Amino acid sequence: MSTPQVIWFNVNLEGREPAKIQGIPLHDIADLREAIKNKKPTDITCDADALRLEITDPVGKNVVKLDEDEFDKHGAFENLISLYAIGKKNPILVHLPAPAPGTLLACSSRRYFLVPTFFTS
Repeated sequence: MSTPQVIWFNVNLEGREPAKIQGIPLHDIADLREAIKNKKPTDITCDADALRLEITDPVGKNVVKLDEDEFDKHGAFENLISLYAIGKKNPILVHLPAPAPGTLLACSSRRYFLVPTFFTS
């Protein structure tokens, strides 16, 4: 079991600032996804397992998929935080799934925004 001090993340939505998870026991990437979803319930309405997590390698500047395989390779969140310098300036990137066509995205005082549906014949 691993309880990291702080894990920084940023939901890939316009205007969002990095946020942190602190002092929550995390055993694996599934726990991390749940903790992120619980921290940002207004921004994240999908199932936690639909979140795609990525981190930028500070040395090579490559974007690395943060999944169970990557976690298992390094063994603990402390190792990932150290290796990838995860912090406020290099947070885990949280990508939401694309909404299905025709899905209501938001509504505000009689304005509704839908994902367009395209028909092809």
